[in-house]
Amino acid sequence: MRIASASVVVLLLGIGMSLGRDGKEPPAKPDPKEAPWSEAVEGLQCWLEADKAVWKVDEVPTFRLHVRDQGKRDLEIHMAQDACKLEFDGAWFDWTGPVSILAGTWPAGRQYEDFEVRVTLEARWASSNKPIALKPGNHKVRVAYVTLDRKQPVRVVSNAVEILVGAAEPIPRKDTDQAVRELKEEVKALRQQLEKIEKRLSEIEKAKNK
Repeated sequence: MRIASASVVVLLLGIGMSLGRDGKEPPAKPDPKEAPWSEAVEGLQCWLEADKAVWKVDEVPTFRLHVRDQGKRDLEIHMAQDACKLEFDGAWFDWTGPVSILAGTWPAGRQYEDFEVRVTLEARWASSNKPIALKPGNHKVRVAYVTLDRKQPVRVVSNAVEILVGAAEPIPRKDTDQAVRELKEEVKALRQQLEKIEKRLSEIEKAKNK
């Protein structure tokens, strides 16, 4: 259920955005004047940045979508990836997981610093009922921020961000050599067991022919 409350948004902007999710100071951000802000749509703009450029294969990449409004009408805004759209390697994805959206009115001309939406590449993003597949390699990501205005929602698309998902960690050479030795021992044991079985069968055949 959507909760519309301007005071809630002010609280989120004034307190929630001052610290990261883990309670630590967020990383330093580029000068807003130099940031790759998108083309304005009714004064609304956004830009996307990855928390880091290279990710391990078992990590879930995370991003920050910065939003600002320089328009002339009030907008129903939110701070939830649930209400956004995600473009991954050229295909658009919708959020299919549980939805919990806090929303409020962004008065025309009001400026907020550090207004951002946390975006993660979880499997709950889906396109044509197929979940997002995060494979090793280079990937491009964009996010569309969509306001919650019922009559005339505003949709603005961010810049594209490239990330690299690394391959799985290679097995150390020592572990590989050890695995080979163990397999050879298993093969040797199986051969010895097979020889015993063949010998026993031969003895049985000889006994039957007497």
